[in-house]
Amino acid sequence: DGSALAVIAQRLDALEKDVATLTTVNAPTDRAAATAALSQSLADLKAKIAAGASYHDELDRVSRIVPAAAGLDTLGGHSQEGLPTAQGLAKELNDLIPLLPKPETDLIAPDGSYTDGFWKMMKGLITIRRIGEADWPGLAAQCAALADSGDLAQAIEKIDRAEGAKPSALSAWRDRAAARMALEAAMEETSRAVLRQITSMGATP
Repeated sequence: DGSALAVIAQRLDALEKDVATLTTVNAPTDRAAATAALSQSLADLKAKIAAGASYHDELDRVSRIVPAAAGLDTLGGHSQEGLPTAQGLAKELNDLIPLLPKPETDLIAPDGSYTDGFWKMMKGLITIRRIGEADWPGLAAQCAALADSGDLAQAIEKIDRAEGAKPSALSAWRDRAAARMALEAAMEETSRAVLRQITSMGATP
C-alpha cells in the first residue's frame, strides 16, 4: 500500500545518504592506509635486500599489492635465502683464496733435489708459472678488493678476461656476484613501479 511504499522510499533515501557519506569520508582514509602499507612494504623489502638477508615475506606483500611490477620475477629467484652484499661477497672470495690452484712450481734438479741454496732463496722471492697459466689466488685477491669497494662489475670483468680454465669455485663466485648485480637492478625496477602505484593511489579520483 501507499504507506509501505513511503517507508521503503525513506529507507532507500537514508541508505543512499549513508553510502555517499562513506564514499566521501572513508575512501580517502582507506587510500591513505593502503598507501602507507605499500610504502612500508617497499621500505622493508629494500632494507632486507640491502642487508643480504632473506626477503621472502616482504616480497610477498609487495607482490600481492602490485602483482604486475617489473623486476618481481628476478627478485623471486633468491627471496628465500637472499644474496650477500658486495662486501659479503668480498669476504666469501677471500675465504676461497687458500683453496684456489697456485701457479708456482718447485725448482727441482734432475736428481730430485733442490739445485742449491740459491734456488731455495729465489723460490721465496719469485713465482714461476707456465705460460698462459693464471695466478688464480692473486686474481681472486684483486677481485675481492674490488667487491669490497662495491665494484662488482669490475670484479666480474677481471674474471671473465682471465685466460685458462677457471677454477669452479671462482666461476661459482662470479655467478653469485652477477646475480647480486641483477638483484639490485631488479629492485630498482620494482621500486619505480611501486612508487608509480603509490602516486596513483594518492591521486584524487
